[in-house]
Amino acid sequence: MNFTYDSSIRPPAWLNEPRAPDVSQKLSWFPFVTMLQLALDSMFALDVPRFGHYYVAPDYIDAWATTVNPAGWTDERARHLKELFAKRPPAL
Repeated sequence: MNFTYDSSIRPPAWLNEPRAPDVSQKLSWFPFVTMLQLALDSMFALDVPRFGHYYVAPDYIDAWATTVNPAGWTDERARHLKELFAKRPPAL
């Protein structure tokens, strides 16, 4: 889910079916109201690990490795890097 001004006048695409597992079926779109809710969520939803806007390295290490395809990258190296980040305190 992300904030856009368009969500004030039309439902965002992520509300279409099938919804992602982290998008509640109870969530509905209302003109202007949904945009304001998204704006507040973007500012304050920082304490929901793996959801909300609390991004942690283990969630995106695999995506970056796939995107940049570093030489010599292995599943073992990915696991080790995730372990290193798991030992670090949260950034926020």
